[in-house]
Amino acid sequence: MEGSCSSDVAPGPFRDKVSCFLHRPLVKVIFIGLVIRAVLAPLLTPNYDMTFWMRIMSMVDGGLSLYVVDGYYYTPPWGYVLSFLALIGSVFGITYGTRVPELSFGMGGDIMSSSDAPIFSDIVPTLGFVILIKAFLVIVDLLVAVLLHRFVSERFGDGKAVAVAAAWFLCPLVIVESSVHGMFDCIAALFAVIGIGLVSKRRYALAGAAVSLAMLTKLFAVFLVPLLIAWVLSREGINRKGAASLAKAIVGFAAAFILVELPSIMAGDFWETVMFLTSRASLTGGIPAWAVLIAAAVLAAAIVAAWVWCTRNADRVRASLDRLRTPEAERRVVKALGIIAVIVAVAVLVFALATVGWSDVPEAVAFLGSKALVIVYVVCVLFEVYLAYRYLFRGERTPERLAMLFFLGAMAVILWPPLPQYPVFVIPFAAVYVMVFMPSLRKPLFLLGLGYALYDLSSGGITMLYALSEATGLIPMDALVSMSEVLYNRMGDVHIAGTITGVFKALAYLAFLWLMYRWYREASGSGAIPAVVKSAD
Repeated sequence: MEGSCSSDVAPGPFRDKVSCFLHRPLVKVIFIGLVIRAVLAPLLTPNYDMTFWMRIMSMVDGGLSLYVVDGYYYTPPWGYVLSFLALIGSVFGITYGTRVPELSFGMGGDIMSSSDAPIFSDIVPTLGFVILIKAFLVIVDLLVAVLLHRFVSERFGDGKAVAVAAAWFLCPLVIVESSVHGMFDCIAALFAVIGIGLVSKRRYALAGAAVSLAMLTKLFAVFLVPLLIAWVLSREGINRKGAASLAKAIVGFAAAFILVELPSIMAGDFWETVMFLTSRASLTGGIPAWAVLIAAAVLAAAIVAAWVWCTRNADRVRASLDRLRTPEAERRVVKALGIIAVIVAVAVLVFALATVGWSDVPEAVAFLGSKALVIVYVVCVLFEVYLAYRYLFRGERTPERLAMLFFLGAMAVILWPPLPQYPVFVIPFAAVYVMVFMPSLRKPLFLLGLGYALYDLSSGGITMLYALSEATGLIPMDALVSMSEVLYNRMGDVHIAGTITGVFKALAYLAFLWLMYRWYREASGSGAIPAVVKSAD
């Protein structure tokens, strides 16, 4: 077959082997993706997030911990990566960045203090620093592509595997986040793909560790845990063997969590490690870390007690599980999940009102808005629980249905994200489902990636060119500053940069809605919708 290398052909000269390798479809996909990234990486770099990466690596160079000063708001994994990159940078003598005073401008002083301006910094990274960060993220992109190809090829053949790898590695959003923005969401995607691959091979302890690392990198992976649990129980059974398999996963999960967080817990910085999550919901870390560990121990004891009770009352448990398969049981499950959502909503609103009150209406409304995000989190989790219930108790347990449920669960994660890089985590799940089982959705999936990529690029705006200007002088910094003054300050009632970003944000959301609409139409025609959202007769 043209473009392939048959294993039953006698080995030829080394040149023939190289030619055969280069003609493999996966190699072509990787080559195209790497060329695109190599061109974009030195040309475009929004410097705001890069400023924080510089600050963290400078702290590491000074022998400080990640949370000793403000500037690092994530859980430890990305900080550990930056520490490693700081070591590499010191070996090669890479400097981090320079301050450009001209970038501190705006109405009333520093542009960074203006609520009308996009967030960016007057510190411009060097090209060496930019390449150091982006090269690591591109390697992660490559690993995800290779793992997706291997996972799919073992089950559905090389043709579909190449399509899945291409859907990830050539996705505009994935390319922009690693080779332009320099954001690390691809690392969470890598750990999630590893976790699913390990579950498929029944390596449950390692799978639990991988999912834990994915969640510690970016929280989005938590929304897939219920379905992973259902997948394990569907394979091993709702019995002693299934419980033992879940126990292995829990042990692996806990071991990875403790390994990553232990230094911070010992230093008294545990709540700082989850600041990015708690700040999004306006929660506080007033509970000491030791109390969290005690609560985890109590939860573990409760799980053990429940297991003992279920073992001693096996007949009653078996009868209850049989009842879960009836349409009436599904109505009860949905009703229970709805009640939980309402209780959480009421509790959040009461807490918000008790904290702020209505003496200052704008402040109270803003505070309620921040608390409402907690409700969105809970609704997403409940939706994932319902998908897990459907897979475990209702309908067939086919690979296509499992892939569809992972797709739906992942898409639910990006119903709310305020930032364009977050959907990177979704792309592997969407790529597998679309390229293997629903090829008619290829164009909507590409438009989703393109829409969020343009949204991200518009958010960076002129700041994308600062690093190139400072390093090469090809574009005068004075010209960029003048353009920034126009774009990032209000002209009457118009904020030009914000308006442009808002347009691309709307287009990204429309692409998401278009993909889901097309999925609904296609799945309804194939009979997949009743298997997910309707009760069987």
